[in-house]
Amino acid sequence: MTKFDWKMSNKSSSQKIQVDDETANLLDFATSLFEMSDGRFDITSGVLRKAWVFDGSNRIPDGKAVQSILESVGWKKVSWNRPELTLLPGM
Repeated sequence: MTKFDWKMSNKSSSQKIQVDDETANLLDFATSLFEMSDGRFDITSGVLRKAWVFDGSNRIPDGKAVQSILESVGWKKVSWNRPELTLLPGM
């Protein structure tokens, strides 16, 4: 188990990482929002910024690009057992 580092978060390769209290509180809140919204709020969806650019244009990303990124989205794919977080490779 290693100390949480944002730079390594996407490279954890399914290893448990230990997060600090502030991050744990954020993840607890994100879990609550996920549950209250029936999964509509999903903190893991931030990775979609790889395809979507919010720069005032009306550019729509390629559906295949979005679909490939969606494989890395899903709070249900995350193991969160405070203070330990486990992400699948690529998340």
